[in-house]
Amino acid sequence: MRVPSEGKGRAVSLFPSLSTRGDINQTVFMFIEDVHLAVMPIGGRTDKFPDFSATITGQASDRKRALLLLASLKNRYHDGDKEAISDRVNEIAEHLSWRGRAFYEIVQNAGEQNGYSLHGFTSAHLIRVPGFYIQLVPLADYKYVEKRFIVLPSKLVWEITMPRCLGGVRGYRTVLSRLKRFDILGPKFWQRDLEMRKRMPNFSLIEYVGIAEAYQSRVTKEWGWNRRDYTLENNTEYYSIYKRITRARAQALLRTHIINEINKLLRRLSIAARIEINGLPSADDVSKILGDLAAGKLSFTRALDSVSF
Repeated sequence: MRVPSEGKGRAVSLFPSLSTRGDINQTVFMFIEDVHLAVMPIGGRTDKFPDFSATITGQASDRKRALLLLASLKNRYHDGDKEAISDRVNEIAEHLSWRGRAFYEIVQNAGEQNGYSLHGFTSAHLIRVPGFYIQLVPLADYKYVEKRFIVLPSKLVWEITMPRCLGGVRGYRTVLSRLKRFDILGPKFWQRDLEMRKRMPNFSLIEYVGIAEAYQSRVTKEWGWNRRDYTLENNTEYYSIYKRITRARAQALLRTHIINEINKLLRRLSIAARIEINGLPSADDVSKILGDLAAGKLSFTRALDSVSF
């Protein structure tokens, strides 16, 4: 079965002149990548949770419409619900991880009265007014778009944001902003002087890194981010495990939120289908694991195995 021909969207997916991924702070970039990594089992496959299932319930026609809507995010049709749902949830999580919110244009498929596709577009230069979203095209990108602005009715836009339980849009952007304050490679003045081969005998890079790491752990405590550091040089073993399980809790919260928002979208589009996920640890399950770990009821290995895909 192939994905049907999709209608052409109006919104601009990316403004080349505003692309900053190459200039982003490396610490922020690593955090963003880790936020969305494996929110769902990659490709819908996991050996540690044999009872894991991800299905689309409903009548055959509505299930097909829902599956095609999910497939449109990457123009790829999947043979099974589990793979399609897992890939799409991970992709939406990736979009959310960059700015805390993501926008998709709802486009009717060519020749299908009730068939829809989703086209992601940039939130840069986007203004919301009653009933509409307006994209303001930067002058540098006018030659590509050939328009100064693009107007989208709100009914044709799906907006999804970071859940409030994880700080919402504002809280998440605050985390990103605070992570920029300390460059793990050293402060700018030190990097500049190093390039000029100047010596700074009163500056200790080791001490600076220690302070920066402690600061980053505090800023990202709700996400349990370990900065990809699995050593025990500056952490106790318990704290290292605690952060990894806290990260699993944040991912469970994000996973549940995205699924709930997709189900709301299906209802909005009058698609009588629903996505259901079973067999993965919920946020409450992970919280209980954290409590049992603190009480000494679980070993470190068993605690990690209970939340790892």
